[in-house]
Amino acid sequence: MSPNGEEVAAAEGRQQRRADAGLERAGALEEKEEVKE
Repeated sequence: MSPNGEEVAAAEGRQQRRADAGLERAGALEEKEEVKE
């Protein structure tokens, strides 16, 4: 771990937001696929 915990937490937060956004897009696509069926 870096001695600067705040920098590490900030980087992890950015990664988490990107992951959440990716999951939201994937979920929306799955919902659209389900509606078609």
